[in-house]
Amino acid sequence: MAHPFFCARSAISAQSALIAAGLTLLAAQPAWSLDVLGARGPGGYLSPLKLGLVAIVFFVWVKLADWMNRDAVQIGELTGQIPQLWNPINVGLHLAGFFAAISIPIFWVGWPIYVTVSLLPFIIYRFIRRSRMKKDTAIKQRLTGEEDLEMGVLAQDTGVEFDFTAAGSDSTDKQANLIRARQADGYVPMKDLLADCMSKRAETLLIDYTQSAAAPRILVDGSWHALEPMDRVTGDGVLTSLKFLAGTNPADRRNQQNGRFKTKSDFGKIEIDVTSVGVQGGERVQLKFIGAEADKLSLKKLGMLPGLQKAFIPALNKPGICIVSAPPGQGLTTSWQGLLLSADRMTRDCIGLVHDGNEEETALENIVIKKYNASAQGDQGKVLAAALLTRPDSLAVPHIGSPEVTDQITEAIQRQEISVWLQTSAHAAVEALLRVMANSKDRVQFVDTVRYVTCQRLARRLCPHCRQEIRVQPQLIQQLGGDPRKQQTIYQAWRLPPPEQRVDENGREIEFPTCQTCGGLGHIGRIAIYEMLTVNDQVRKTLKESPKAAAVDAAARKSGAKIAMSASAWKLVLLGVISLQEAQQALKQNQPPAKK
Repeated sequence: MAHPFFCARSAISAQSALIAAGLTLLAAQPAWSLDVLGARGPGGYLSPLKLGLVAIVFFVWVKLADWMNRDAVQIGELTGQIPQLWNPINVGLHLAGFFAAISIPIFWVGWPIYVTVSLLPFIIYRFIRRSRMKKDTAIKQRLTGEEDLEMGVLAQDTGVEFDFTAAGSDSTDKQANLIRARQADGYVPMKDLLADCMSKRAETLLIDYTQSAAAPRILVDGSWHALEPMDRVTGDGVLTSLKFLAGTNPADRRNQQNGRFKTKSDFGKIEIDVTSVGVQGGERVQLKFIGAEADKLSLKKLGMLPGLQKAFIPALNKPGICIVSAPPGQGLTTSWQGLLLSADRMTRDCIGLVHDGNEEETALENIVIKKYNASAQGDQGKVLAAALLTRPDSLAVPHIGSPEVTDQITEAIQRQEISVWLQTSAHAAVEALLRVMANSKDRVQFVDTVRYVTCQRLARRLCPHCRQEIRVQPQLIQQLGGDPRKQQTIYQAWRLPPPEQRVDENGREIEFPTCQTCGGLGHIGRIAIYEMLTVNDQVRKTLKESPKAAAVDAAARKSGAKIAMSASAWKLVLLGVISLQEAQQALKQNQPPAKK
């Protein structure tokens, strides 16, 4: 069988002959004129302009067809764009476009068709090629490793393509650090490691160095996953490049060092914080990946179920206090922004009261930011008093500095009927309520103005493309709050079958392809599991008489004022959003420490 490249060359040569014949027919007339605006009329003529336009399209197409063929030969097996398929499509469509150009009586109708049809295969090929290169870094590695080396590209430019901005006091210092990083032996392995982390959506990369090896692992959706270990020589080279980029000292392997650099690639614009510190027997290095723009999601998109949304979201626009809370590391900032996005900021005047340097988490469209100096005693109260003079409809206060500020807020709710949104760190809704209440002097006034409190935990979402459906006992469905007559299955993360099922009838090992959506991790992204406490009359009475967690929780349960976090978790399990194991893990993690 002939090589695809020569097949394409032969097809192009044959087509060239046909096009040359067509051009000869157009040109073989006894007279010529520059009739470039109208249709062909009677009599012979030759239009050099039209012949030139057709020839230009043809020669451009030849160059593009040659590039397409070479590219398909080189990486077609990885992108699925084999030359045996694309070359006939390309040649066939171009022939069709050419004959349309010379057959349609009106040249300015036929020629645009010729241009469009000639370029269409190349445009589609490039679009498919680009999308598949984003999903599979091995494609780009093959290109940079084979094609670019032939062109004499420097060794450090091989591997995955990154545009780094190194740390430094000025542009000269930044450029010097980048050059040092590029000249290090570990520059290319470092780029490959970063690409692997970013393709798996890593939040953090941790590398533990021992005397003989370097063991990297990544944090994805709150769970740690080990990567391929590196020998010490390769690992040291990687670390040298990272430290130069971060503006720290590669020779210092004992003291703690911190730095940051920026990257730009197919994975987007990402900043990377680098922290290194010597430990017993080696060194530990942590990289935190910070996206340039994190997605801001409403409470609905964060995972708040319809029943909770129905009560909580309308309350955001009514007089009173609504509180969101979460344990440390469980997405409190994200939930706070979800609250702000879910509230009515378009038809109501909203003010955000934030201290200097903490504007980002509250800065959203149609929220007027008022800043105060957190280190100046009483400044938050002064700024709040000035803001209340404008008679806003809503007030967002992510941090309350003193009991006096809490009393200012509750007094304004009673006097001006404004809605107030607060956040706090807590392991349960009752704990969050009591924590904010403790930071007030007039606690009766606070109890009378608070309306709702939520608390959340994060769980990993099942990958919708590779999750596995499993049949369970009817009793389990019933325990989860479902109807066994309507549902008999739940979902779990994808798992390899038992060893005896990994071979076919001939004993050959069956290959199980890696899921392209989640990278074989079984989960993609996280979802919030909420509990909600409605502060009704029974809860208020208990708060005034016996403000203890156990008493308030019992009163909330007895009066139906509390929707438990477990109920929300089991609902997500039944919907196939999370696995039963993930729900159980989320419910038991970050529990408040046991009292001695």
